[in-house]
Amino acid sequence: MAWALQSDGVNDHVDGDLVTTMSGDFILKYEGQISSNPANTVFYNLLAIYDKSGNDYLGVAVRGMAGGAVAKIISNASTPGEGSTQIPINTDLVLEVRYTSSTNTAEFFINGTPEYTVNPSGGATWIPLLDGYRMFSATGSTTFGHALLKDNTSIIDSVTSANTLIFTPTNSGGTGLILDESTANNENGVLMNFPGDNSQWVLVGGGGISITPNTINSASVSNNPVIAFNSVLNLTPNAINSLSIANNPSIQFNSVVNISPATIDSASVSNDPIVSFSAVLNITPQAIDSASLSNNPTIVFNNPLNIAPSSIDSLSVSNNPVIEFKSIINVLPQAIDSLSVSINPFISFGVVQTIGNVTASFKDSGISVKYEEDKITVNFK
Repeated sequence: MAWALQSDGVNDHVDGDLVTTMSGDFILKYEGQISSNPANTVFYNLLAIYDKSGNDYLGVAVRGMAGGAVAKIISNASTPGEGSTQIPINTDLVLEVRYTSSTNTAEFFINGTPEYTVNPSGGATWIPLLDGYRMFSATGSTTFGHALLKDNTSIIDSVTSANTLIFTPTNSGGTGLILDESTANNENGVLMNFPGDNSQWVLVGGGGISITPNTINSASVSNNPVIAFNSVLNLTPNAINSLSIANNPSIQFNSVVNISPATIDSASVSNDPIVSFSAVLNITPQAIDSASLSNNPTIVFNNPLNIAPSSIDSLSVSNNPVIEFKSIINVLPQAIDSLSVSINPFISFGVVQTIGNVTASFKDSGISVKYEEDKITVNFK
């Protein structure tokens, strides 16, 4: 697991110093994600170097356009042109601007592929004066990037490697208002206008996570400001004796989740204000002895939900103000001993649903079912 730094796109930015001015070739490398598409013609600034005593800067940005965003090299001077490749949001990217001093040329790369080239007006004069760096902004700019910055974002001095800076948000441990610069230069960045509650730090997975011990006797995930899984999560021990997920303000599953132990003796998901599943969720143990989903203000299932154990001994869903099922639900155990769905003020079904061999059909897509003081208990023996 690793930590990343999330900006709000309003006024968050990071300020720091270069070791020395960039007198030769260099690379600005942003690793992370764009968190939302900027509106048409709006810029998201991501990484720039600038003159702390003036208004000159050069940096990595994207510009909004109909249907997405495109690459843009930014500076206070004339930098005509832009990319044509649509840049996806919520997707890991490496965006680079590579500057060659002998030709005053800046070239934009997307994941190592050249996108376009520009000659910043007068750059040979003012670029050697740049002595500071900014993330999510650039000096003199009022446009801020809504983005997620990950480890290995770098400012690389191609002439003197000792001047290179490498940023490692993981070293924050998820707390504080400092962005770690992990070389011997120790040119850490200061977080400006970020919240003081550590919600800017996001726990992210990389390359998929597989948790496959023989048995999980007891596991607890609690009090983490933001948890995001952007790759597949596989939780497949033979047995889970006790699993608790509680008091996590935001949990986002942006890829497939597979939970398939032989048995789940006890599982509880509670007091998590936002739980969002943006891809398929598969819960397929042989048996669920006890499961509780309660006190979660918003739960959103954006893709199919498959719960298919051989048997469910006890399942409780209660005190969740908003539950939205935007795709198919398949709850198909051979037997349900006890099922309780209670005090959930707003439950929305977007499509036809199947629970066991009972089908509920809602003709109008997106129809909502609201219960003021609902209490539904179904017992199968």
